[in-house]
Amino acid sequence: MDKKEIQNVIENYKEALAEARSINKAKAQNEALADKPTVENRSAAKAKFYSDIQNSMKENRTVQLNGTGTVNVANELIYALEDKDELLNRFSIHAGASASNVIPVWNNSIGEFAPVAEDGTFTSEGSGLAAVEINPRAMAKSIKVSDETLKLSAVEFESALNKILAGSVRRTILKGIFEGVEGRFTAIDADATAVNATALNPSALQKLALTVASKTDEGVIFMNPAKYGAVVDAGTKKDEILLKQLIETKSIEGVPVVLSPYVPEDVIIAGDPANYGIGLANAMELTPKSTVGSLAKTYDASIYVGGKPIVGADYFKLVIA
Repeated sequence: MDKKEIQNVIENYKEALAEARSINKAKAQNEALADKPTVENRSAAKAKFYSDIQNSMKENRTVQLNGTGTVNVANELIYALEDKDELLNRFSIHAGASASNVIPVWNNSIGEFAPVAEDGTFTSEGSGLAAVEINPRAMAKSIKVSDETLKLSAVEFESALNKILAGSVRRTILKGIFEGVEGRFTAIDADATAVNATALNPSALQKLALTVASKTDEGVIFMNPAKYGAVVDAGTKKDEILLKQLIETKSIEGVPVVLSPYVPEDVIIAGDPANYGIGLANAMELTPKSTVGSLAKTYDASIYVGGKPIVGADYFKLVIA
Protein backbone atom coordinates (compact mmCIF):
# COMPACT_ATOMS: atom_id res chain seq x y z
CA MET A 1 0.00 0.00 0.00
CA ASP A 2 1.56 3.26 -1.11
CA LYS A 3 1.52 6.57 0.74
CA LYS A 4 -1.52 7.91 -1.16
CA GLU A 5 -3.59 4.80 -0.37
CA ILE A 6 -2.65 5.05 3.32
CA GLN A 7 -3.73 8.70 3.33
CA ASN A 8 -7.09 7.75 1.78
CA VAL A 9 -7.66 5.09 4.44
CA ILE A 10 -6.90 7.65 7.17
CA GLU A 11 -9.30 10.19 5.67
CA ASN A 12 -12.07 7.57 5.35
CA TYR A 13 -11.52 6.57 8.95
CA LYS A 14 -11.76 10.20 10.12
CA GLU A 15 -15.04 10.65 8.23
CA ALA A 16 -16.51 7.47 9.72
CA LEU A 17 -15.41 8.51 13.21
CA ALA A 18 -16.95 11.98 12.83
CA GLU A 19 -20.22 10.46 11.61
CA ALA A 20 -20.32 8.03 14.55
CA ARG A 21 -19.70 10.86 17.01
CA SER A 22 -22.45 12.93 15.40
CA ILE A 23 -24.93 10.06 15.71
CA ASN A 24 -24.03 9.48 19.37
CA LYS A 25 -24.33 13.20 20.14
CA ALA A 26 -27.77 13.40 18.51
CA LYS A 27 -28.88 10.30 20.42
CA ALA A 28 -27.70 11.76 23.74
CA GLN A 29 -29.48 15.05 23.04
CA ASN A 30 -32.73 13.27 22.19
CA GLU A 31 -32.54 11.20 25.38
CA ALA A 32 -31.91 14.34 27.47
CA LEU A 33 -34.81 16.20 25.85
CA ALA A 34 -37.13 13.25 26.41
CA ASP A 35 -36.52 13.45 30.19
CA LYS A 36 -36.70 17.26 30.40
CA PRO A 37 -40.00 19.03 31.13
CA THR A 38 -40.97 21.43 28.39
CA VAL A 39 -40.61 25.16 28.92
CA GLU A 40 -44.26 25.60 27.97
CA ASN A 41 -45.43 23.26 30.73
CA ARG A 42 -43.32 24.98 33.35
CA SER A 43 -44.45 28.42 32.20
CA ALA A 44 -48.10 27.34 32.32
CA ALA A 45 -47.76 25.94 35.84
CA LYS A 46 -45.89 29.02 36.97
CA ALA A 47 -48.47 31.39 35.46
CA LYS A 48 -51.35 29.49 37.11
CA PHE A 49 -49.54 29.50 40.45
CA TYR A 50 -49.08 33.28 40.50
CA SER A 51 -52.57 33.81 39.11
CA ASP A 52 -53.97 31.84 42.07
CA ILE A 53 -51.95 34.03 44.46
CA GLN A 54 -53.26 37.16 42.74
CA ASN A 55 -56.88 36.01 42.99
CA SER A 56 -56.44 35.03 46.65
CA MET A 57 -55.11 38.49 47.44
CA LYS A 58 -57.98 40.17 45.61
CA GLU A 59 -60.41 38.11 47.66
CA ASN A 60 -58.51 38.92 50.88
CA ARG A 61 -57.73 35.29 51.61
CA THR A 62 -54.61 33.86 53.24
CA VAL A 63 -52.00 32.84 50.66
CA GLN A 64 -49.85 29.74 51.10
CA LEU A 65 -46.67 29.87 49.03
CA ASN A 66 -45.32 26.35 49.29
CA GLY A 67 -44.57 25.68 45.63
CA THR A 68 -46.56 23.44 43.34
CA GLY A 69 -45.32 21.22 40.56
CA THR A 70 -42.44 22.92 38.78
CA VAL A 71 -42.71 26.14 40.80
CA ASN A 72 -40.39 26.47 43.78
CA VAL A 73 -40.94 29.70 45.71
CA ALA A 74 -37.76 29.57 47.80
CA ASN A 75 -35.54 28.95 44.78
CA GLU A 76 -37.30 31.72 42.83
CA LEU A 77 -36.59 34.09 45.71
CA ILE A 78 -32.98 32.94 46.00
CA TYR A 79 -32.37 33.56 42.30
CA ALA A 80 -33.87 37.04 42.65
CA LEU A 81 -31.78 37.77 45.75
CA GLU A 82 -28.49 36.54 44.26
CA ASP A 83 -29.09 38.16 40.88
CA LYS A 84 -29.72 41.65 42.28
CA ASP A 85 -27.46 41.73 45.33
CA GLU A 86 -23.68 41.72 45.01
CA LEU A 87 -23.27 41.34 48.80
CA LEU A 88 -25.80 38.59 49.45
CA ASN A 89 -24.73 36.40 46.52
CA ARG A 90 -21.35 35.88 48.20
CA PHE A 91 -22.93 33.72 50.92
CA SER A 92 -24.12 30.09 50.76
CA ILE A 93 -27.90 30.12 50.41
CA HIS A 94 -29.75 26.80 50.35
CA ALA A 95 -33.46 26.07 50.00
CA GLY A 96 -35.28 23.36 51.93
CA ALA A 97 -38.49 21.55 51.06
CA SER A 98 -40.49 22.82 54.03
CA ALA A 99 -40.25 24.58 57.36
CA SER A 100 -40.12 21.23 59.20
CA ASN A 101 -36.95 20.12 57.41
CA VAL A 102 -33.39 20.59 58.64
CA ILE A 103 -31.31 22.05 55.81
CA PRO A 104 -27.68 20.83 55.54
CA VAL A 105 -25.29 23.55 54.35
CA TRP A 106 -21.84 22.55 53.13
CA ASN A 107 -18.57 24.41 53.10
CA ASN A 108 -17.59 24.90 49.45
CA SER A 109 -13.87 24.43 50.02
CA ILE A 110 -12.04 21.16 50.71
CA GLY A 111 -8.52 22.46 50.15
CA GLU A 112 -6.08 20.97 47.65
CA PHE A 113 -5.35 17.45 46.42
CA ALA A 114 -2.17 15.93 47.89
CA PRO A 115 0.44 13.82 46.03
CA VAL A 116 0.13 10.06 46.47
CA ALA A 117 3.20 8.03 47.44
CA GLU A 118 4.21 4.82 45.63
CA ASP A 119 2.61 2.73 48.38
CA GLY A 120 -0.72 4.52 47.80
CA THR A 121 -0.66 6.66 50.95
CA PHE A 122 -1.11 10.43 51.08
CA THR A 123 -1.58 13.18 53.62
CA SER A 124 -4.82 15.16 53.44
CA GLU A 125 -4.96 18.49 55.22
CA GLY A 126 -7.90 20.69 56.15
CA SER A 127 -11.32 20.10 57.66
CA GLY A 128 -12.83 18.63 54.49
CA LEU A 129 -16.49 19.04 53.65
CA ALA A 130 -17.53 20.65 56.88
CA ALA A 131 -21.28 21.14 57.19
CA VAL A 132 -23.82 22.63 59.53
CA GLU A 133 -27.50 21.85 59.89
CA ILE A 134 -29.85 24.81 59.84
CA ASN A 135 -33.37 24.53 61.20
CA PRO A 136 -35.28 27.48 59.65
CA ARG A 137 -37.65 29.18 62.07
CA ALA A 138 -40.42 31.68 61.51
CA MET A 139 -39.88 35.39 61.05
CA ALA A 140 -42.62 37.84 60.06
CA LYS A 141 -43.05 41.24 58.43
CA SER A 142 -46.08 43.36 57.48
CA ILE A 143 -46.05 44.10 53.75
CA LYS A 144 -48.33 46.46 51.81
CA VAL A 145 -49.51 45.46 48.34
CA SER A 146 -51.18 48.25 46.38
CA ASP A 147 -54.47 47.87 44.53
CA GLU A 148 -52.64 48.72 41.30
CA THR A 149 -50.28 45.77 41.84
CA LEU A 150 -53.21 43.36 42.16
CA LYS A 151 -54.60 44.60 38.83
CA LEU A 152 -51.39 43.96 36.88
CA SER A 153 -51.06 41.20 34.30
CA ALA A 154 -49.92 37.81 35.61
CA VAL A 155 -46.32 38.32 34.42
CA GLU A 156 -46.11 41.84 35.84
CA PHE A 157 -47.71 40.71 39.10
CA GLU A 158 -45.15 37.91 39.50
CA SER A 159 -42.31 40.38 38.99
CA ALA A 160 -43.82 42.90 41.42
CA LEU A 161 -44.50 40.27 44.10
CA ASN A 162 -40.98 38.83 43.86
CA LYS A 163 -39.54 42.34 44.10
CA ILE A 164 -41.59 43.10 47.24
CA LEU A 165 -40.71 39.80 48.93
CA ALA A 166 -37.06 39.72 47.83
CA GLY A 167 -36.39 43.21 49.19
CA SER A 168 -37.79 42.33 52.60
CA VAL A 169 -36.11 38.90 52.76
CA ARG A 170 -32.78 40.43 51.66
CA ARG A 171 -32.76 42.94 54.49
CA THR A 172 -33.79 40.26 57.00
CA ILE A 173 -30.97 37.91 55.99
CA LEU A 174 -28.23 40.55 55.87
CA LYS A 175 -29.17 41.90 59.29
CA GLY A 176 -29.18 38.34 60.65
CA ILE A 177 -25.75 37.54 59.18
CA PHE A 178 -23.95 40.48 60.74
CA GLU A 179 -25.93 41.10 63.92
CA GLY A 180 -27.44 37.71 64.67
CA VAL A 181 -31.06 36.97 65.63
CA GLU A 182 -31.77 34.89 68.72
CA GLY A 183 -32.68 31.34 67.73
CA ARG A 184 -32.50 32.12 64.00
CA PHE A 185 -29.13 33.55 62.98
CA THR A 186 -25.70 33.23 64.55
CA ALA A 187 -23.66 36.39 63.91
CA ILE A 188 -20.79 35.97 61.46
CA ASP A 189 -18.23 37.00 64.09
CA ALA A 190 -19.62 34.85 66.94
CA ASP A 191 -16.73 32.35 66.94
CA ALA A 192 -14.24 34.34 64.86
CA THR A 193 -10.51 34.16 65.51
CA ALA A 194 -9.17 37.43 66.94
CA VAL A 195 -6.53 39.44 65.10
CA ASN A 196 -5.13 42.00 67.52
CA ALA A 197 -3.94 45.50 66.66
CA THR A 198 -3.02 48.58 68.70
CA ALA A 199 -4.89 51.11 66.53
CA LEU A 200 -7.33 51.30 63.64
CA ASN A 201 -5.00 52.23 60.82
CA PRO A 202 -4.01 50.85 57.39
CA SER A 203 -1.36 48.60 58.97
CA ALA A 204 -4.04 46.94 61.13
CA LEU A 205 -6.18 46.27 58.05
CA GLN A 206 -3.10 44.89 56.29
CA LYS A 207 -2.53 42.47 59.17
CA LEU A 208 -6.14 41.31 58.94
CA ALA A 209 -5.93 40.99 55.13
CA LEU A 210 -2.73 38.93 55.23
CA THR A 211 -4.19 36.69 57.93
CA VAL A 212 -7.27 35.84 55.87
CA ALA A 213 -5.23 35.60 52.65
CA SER A 214 -3.11 32.88 54.26
CA LYS A 215 -6.31 30.89 54.82
CA THR A 216 -8.28 31.38 51.59
CA ASP A 217 -8.10 33.02 48.17
CA GLU A 218 -11.79 34.00 48.42
CA GLY A 219 -11.55 36.13 51.54
CA VAL A 220 -13.03 39.61 51.90
CA ILE A 221 -13.08 42.21 54.66
CA PHE A 222 -16.51 43.49 55.77
CA MET A 223 -16.72 46.99 57.27
CA ASN A 224 -19.33 49.57 58.10
CA PRO A 225 -18.89 52.71 55.92
CA ALA A 226 -18.62 54.89 59.04
CA LYS A 227 -15.83 52.69 60.39
CA TYR A 228 -14.10 52.78 57.02
CA GLY A 229 -14.14 56.58 57.21
CA ALA A 230 -12.40 56.40 60.59
CA VAL A 231 -9.32 54.62 59.20
CA VAL A 232 -6.55 57.20 59.43
CA ASP A 233 -2.98 57.53 58.27
CA ALA A 234 -0.68 56.75 61.21
CA GLY A 235 2.08 58.91 59.71
CA THR A 236 4.42 56.26 58.33
CA LYS A 237 5.27 55.84 54.65
CA LYS A 238 3.88 52.30 54.76
CA ASP A 239 0.51 53.53 56.03
CA GLU A 240 0.41 56.21 53.35
CA ILE A 241 0.90 53.58 50.64
CA LEU A 242 -1.70 51.24 52.17
CA LEU A 243 -4.21 54.06 52.61
CA LYS A 244 -3.81 55.10 48.98
CA GLN A 245 -4.32 51.47 47.92
CA LEU A 246 -7.44 51.19 50.10
CA ILE A 247 -9.04 54.39 48.78
CA GLU A 248 -8.29 53.72 45.11
CA THR A 249 -9.05 49.98 44.91
CA LYS A 250 -11.18 49.25 48.00
CA SER A 251 -8.76 46.44 48.80
CA ILE A 252 -5.75 45.68 51.00
CA GLU A 253 -3.04 43.30 49.75
CA GLY A 254 -5.48 42.03 47.12
CA VAL A 255 -8.24 41.29 49.65
CA PRO A 256 -11.45 43.19 48.74
CA VAL A 257 -12.93 45.53 51.35
CA VAL A 258 -16.73 45.36 51.20
CA LEU A 259 -18.62 48.25 52.79
CA SER A 260 -22.15 47.69 54.07
CA PRO A 261 -24.42 49.50 56.54
CA TYR A 262 -25.52 46.06 57.78
CA VAL A 263 -22.09 45.53 59.38
CA PRO A 264 -22.11 46.91 62.96
CA GLU A 265 -19.72 49.83 63.46
CA ASP A 266 -17.69 47.96 66.07
CA VAL A 267 -17.14 44.93 63.81
CA ILE A 268 -14.42 44.47 61.18
CA ILE A 269 -14.59 40.86 60.02
CA ALA A 270 -12.73 38.94 57.31
CA GLY A 271 -13.21 35.52 55.75
CA ASP A 272 -14.75 33.60 52.87
CA PRO A 273 -18.45 34.61 52.72
CA ALA A 274 -19.33 31.16 51.33
CA ASN A 275 -18.33 29.85 54.76
CA TYR A 276 -21.62 31.28 56.11
CA GLY A 277 -24.67 29.11 55.48
CA ILE A 278 -28.24 30.36 55.09
CA GLY A 279 -31.24 28.04 55.01
CA LEU A 280 -34.52 29.27 53.52
CA ALA A 281 -37.52 26.95 53.70
CA ASN A 282 -39.81 26.65 50.70
CA ALA A 283 -42.74 27.74 52.84
CA MET A 284 -44.24 31.19 53.12
CA GLU A 285 -47.59 32.54 54.21
CA LEU A 286 -49.29 35.88 53.50
CA THR A 287 -52.12 36.59 55.93
CA PRO A 288 -54.38 39.59 55.14
CA LYS A 289 -54.96 42.36 57.68
CA SER A 290 -57.74 44.93 57.66
CA THR A 291 -56.63 48.40 56.56
CA VAL A 292 -59.29 51.07 57.11
CA GLY A 293 -59.52 53.81 54.47
CA SER A 294 -56.97 52.34 52.07
CA LEU A 295 -57.16 50.42 48.80
CA ALA A 296 -53.75 48.87 49.58
CA LYS A 297 -53.89 45.46 51.19
CA THR A 298 -51.62 44.72 54.13
CA TYR A 299 -50.31 41.20 54.72
CA ASP A 300 -48.40 39.63 57.57
CA ALA A 301 -45.74 37.72 55.60
CA SER A 302 -44.03 34.87 57.43
CA ILE A 303 -40.90 33.09 56.21
CA TYR A 304 -38.80 30.31 57.68
CA VAL A 305 -35.11 31.13 57.61
CA GLY A 306 -31.90 30.71 59.60
CA GLY A 307 -28.14 30.98 59.24
CA LYS A 308 -24.81 30.36 60.93
CA PRO A 309 -21.07 30.17 60.13
CA ILE A 310 -20.04 26.76 58.80
CA VAL A 311 -16.55 26.89 60.34
CA GLY A 312 -16.69 29.82 62.76
CA ALA A 313 -12.94 29.94 63.47
CA ASP A 314 -12.24 30.49 59.77
CA TYR A 315 -13.50 34.05 60.17
CA PHE A 316 -11.10 36.65 61.54
CA LYS A 317 -12.14 39.66 63.59
CA LEU A 318 -9.96 42.74 64.03
CA VAL A 319 -9.69 43.59 67.74
CA ILE A 320 -8.27 46.99 68.62
CA ALA A 321 -6.56 46.94 72.01
